Amino acid sequence: MTDWANYKPGRPPEQNGEYNLFSVNPFDNFNTSTPSGQVLSEKSASNYFSATIDTPKDSILLLRATYHPFWQAFIDGKKINTFMVEPAMTAVRVPAGKHLVEFKYYAGLYKQILILVSLLTIPFLFFFLKTKLLKNHLS
Repeated sequence: MTDWANYKPGRPPEQNGEYNLFSVNPFDNFNTSTPSGQVLSEKSASNYFSATIDTPKDSILLLRATYHPFWQAFIDGKKINTFMVEPAMTAVRVPAGKHLVEFKYYAGLYKQILILVSLLTIPFLFFFLKTKLLKNHLS
């Protein structure tokens, strides 16, 4: 792919006129052999994800799920803190070595209260609307 741009006067002579924006690869100076970890196995279900990983050095593991404080993370059974990374995903710090990392989404009592309020609201609305319709019908 080639992209061309017209530069305005006042630029160096070699950049006046048309210039190929992609003639120089901006990534040439980066090391291509960055050591990275491996995912040895993984399991997932709704509200749960686990993976056995092996990392050569301390790393950050990204769970591709929207960040929420109800996500709980565990490394080898020990609870650790999660944090948000861009764009609003969940991540954890993982020490070097082989580890079992688990993510569990647990809303706890909060979710149960919301369900209870919803279940109580529906009959109330039904009763309210029925009473209002009867009142309007009798008037």
